[in-house]
Amino acid sequence: MKDIKYNQINTLVRMEESNLLKVEHLNRMLNSKNFDDARDVLRNTVYDSFINETDFGMNFDYYLRREQDRLFKKMYEIAPEKEVIDIYTMRYTYHNLKLITKAYHSQQNLDQYFVDDGKYSLATIKSVVKNGTSTSIDGLLLESVQDVRTYLDEYHDLRGIDVIYDRYYLRHQRQAAEHLNYPELLKEVLAFIDLTNISMVFRGIKQKRSANFLMTTLSSHGTFDKKQLAGFANQSVEDFIRFLSNSDYNDVIKSLVDKETGEVDLLMLSRERDNFLTNLYNLANTQAFGPLPLLSLLNSKDIEIKNIQLILAGKKNHFSDQAIRERIRDNNEL
Repeated sequence: MKDIKYNQINTLVRMEESNLLKVEHLNRMLNSKNFDDARDVLRNTVYDSFINETDFGMNFDYYLRREQDRLFKKMYEIAPEKEVIDIYTMRYTYHNLKLITKAYHSQQNLDQYFVDDGKYSLATIKSVVKNGTSTSIDGLLLESVQDVRTYLDEYHDLRGIDVIYDRYYLRHQRQAAEHLNYPELLKEVLAFIDLTNISMVFRGIKQKRSANFLMTTLSSHGTFDKKQLAGFANQSVEDFIRFLSNSDYNDVIKSLVDKETGEVDLLMLSRERDNFLTNLYNLANTQAFGPLPLLSLLNSKDIEIKNIQLILAGKKNHFSDQAIRERIRDNNEL
């Protein structure tokens, strides 16, 4: 069987999972009196080596992502199919392409916002953005850079950069999942694309965008008909919610609707998308074979870091515990 090749690696995955923070860690961080106390909860964890850095309080995002980069690099070394890791890390690769493209064309230095993806260095991304060619970047990734260059040469409008890269990102996700040919993996990717499209439609309705605008921003690589989704630009939020009530995402949307006003909390939509995908990944914990346990680990690490960042930022800025808790992503039961 094709997925037997993951038998050995999934033993290593389980070992890495044992290093993830426990429920008690995050609860102690949430209940801490201040930033310093929350930070100290991270002692004797995989983050211990970072928290004594003199600038940890100012740059904790950077130090937390260093731990994620370590995991990415390790998984790239041992994964029998590197494209499985790409499925997860390409979100950061495309983020970096957007960042460095904007920096290059606006003559800014945005290096501090670069996120290591375990595969492409800052120098590599800068080179491909500057030259439009690369010896280490190819396929849709390189095509996206060249498409953005063509667009900027013609229109000189930085606002289109995100739209083009985002379209390629979702197309790349679908292409990689179909090439790997694991049904459960394709299901997760399709859900990610669908929920991203749903978010775009809600924002489009709220911002009174045209159907033509949505046609240029929505992905055609999910399970919804792109033209049908774009048509909701001329309808109400309530109409779109009714449409989604017959979909697999009904429960996600219901959790975002204020029962009194009927308004959708768009700020919470990305959190609920993460929670939905985490639930799909958690099904992988019962599997001994295949790539999903590996992706579940990468997802758990990402959610863990997002939650730590949220708590530390909240404590630093004196947010209430309730305000922080409302934004926590599901990973373990808090």
